[in-house]
Amino acid sequence: MEDSEKRMQYLFHRYLDDQLSMEEFEEFCELAGNGPEELREALANLWEGTANASPLLTAAEWNAVMPSLIANEAPGRKRSSRLFSWRAAAAAVVITGLGLLYLSVRKDATNEQLTSRQQIPEDIKPGGNKAILTLADGTTINLDSAGTGNIARQGNTQILKSDSNSLSYQATQGNTATAYNTLTTPPGGQYTLTLSDGSRVWLNAGSSIRFPATFNGQEREVELTGEAYFEVAKDAAHIFRVSVNGTQVEVLGTSFNIMAYNNEAAIKTTLLEGSIRVEYNGTPLQLKPGQQAQVNKQKGIKLIENTDIQEAIAWKNHLFWFNNADIPSVMREIARWYNIDIIITGDISWHFTGSIPREATISEVFGILQEAGKIHIVTRDRKIIVSP
Repeated sequence: MEDSEKRMQYLFHRYLDDQLSMEEFEEFCELAGNGPEELREALANLWEGTANASPLLTAAEWNAVMPSLIANEAPGRKRSSRLFSWRAAAAAVVITGLGLLYLSVRKDATNEQLTSRQQIPEDIKPGGNKAILTLADGTTINLDSAGTGNIARQGNTQILKSDSNSLSYQATQGNTATAYNTLTTPPGGQYTLTLSDGSRVWLNAGSSIRFPATFNGQEREVELTGEAYFEVAKDAAHIFRVSVNGTQVEVLGTSFNIMAYNNEAAIKTTLLEGSIRVEYNGTPLQLKPGQQAQVNKQKGIKLIENTDIQEAIAWKNHLFWFNNADIPSVMREIARWYNIDIIITGDISWHFTGSIPREATISEVFGILQEAGKIHIVTRDRKIIVSP
């Protein structure tokens, strides 16, 4: 076996043993090759090699899962070659691929091992498309049970539900009095909204957005709590502004993510495309693609260069994505998506790097975390207790 192949096999096994450093991970991605076919072959050989005499995947299983690994795309996701180099894309494919493969081929082994280990919580299903729409007069519409088609009208604007997770506002000619609506997702819910100007908003679990049914005047302004990803329709004559917990984000047309949950230490605004201006307490920051503004009430506002964009928008692409994340951060994200209470006891110094599909059940998620051997998990009265 050539030295490079031996080295890649060594790094792969270090990944499986949760021993791989970020520097070694980047080296692994480079060794895997410069294109999808090389990466496919490298991963196939490595996975087969870990099974000794018995391959971990059958040919049919491998052929079924590999297209999604190589594409590294969830339905509806847009690829942007301007944002990511192949090296970053390869890293994303490898991490995501290993997470998906882990779930598909290690589930039985993990369940057997856990029978003699800590108690895994009952199988709670992941979140889904759930939201409540509140109209200007206070009327509420449960979008889970509402049929598709025209579900309401606000002035000259029709409100349409096109499928199970998408709401759109379509304005006709003429201005009317501004009517504010609010879209709210519960813990374990998500939804997509198209505003009257054509801007699109993806709303994460436990979030809400307040917006006018029709934009009037020189500014387009919305208010956010929780987390959302925005693709703002370009309109140089009308600034788009997001207000969130004392922070103002101004854009003309761009793509960005805002994470502003009350139980997080900072408001994080991450720019993917275009240009935005983030202001807090009179201090403005101008962001370029790949940068992040962090707002902390005690420390003020600061700029983060070369942020992990993939981590910021992973939730929109149906993934948990953790890059050296501390366990409290990991548990907060899991708790929001599965609508469960998680209590952390003791000092857990371990940090987790990797991705897990958000379609996984809670037992699969905690099975992956416990397999790393760094935490203990028990269930009491539907509360999950995590300890060192």
